[in-house]
Amino acid sequence: MKYIKTAACLLSIGYVFCVSVAAAEESPVACSADCVAGAVRLRVSTLQDAFNRGDLAVVMSIYHPSMVQVAGEKYIDYATHMRDLQAYLSTTDRPRLRLEVNSVRALDGDYALANGRYHMVSKDGRDETALFSTIYMRTDSGWKIIYTHTS
Repeated sequence: MKYIKTAACLLSIGYVFCVSVAAAEESPVACSADCVAGAVRLRVSTLQDAFNRGDLAVVMSIYHPSMVQVAGEKYIDYATHMRDLQAYLSTTDRPRLRLEVNSVRALDGDYALANGRYHMVSKDGRDETALFSTIYMRTDSGWKIIYTHTS
């Protein structure tokens, strides 16, 4: 099983919601729990879209260098995860990633927990799926994944 983990999709965004998400994404000033949830959901959507385009630079930009992933009985650090993603995204027959976010909870102004399910759907229609929990940290360059667990 390939290691794709995160949370995700939102996008029925109104103007006011977009303004709130932009504030949460770019500003170090605290915002509401709904604002944080919207910003994290937007990052998840960005991750899904970039993965499906094979855009390694955008995918990598969503992970913080201190990130760790727990997948089954494996602990995977940032460097290993990025190396695996690079190899995986360079294949032309890779499955499409679909992320479903069940919940996003602001832990405080700078951290959020997203839970959901990911689907890796191959060209023959086979769906490899698992649950995920991902912790995001707000940085000066946006929300970054610092921890993810899949099972």
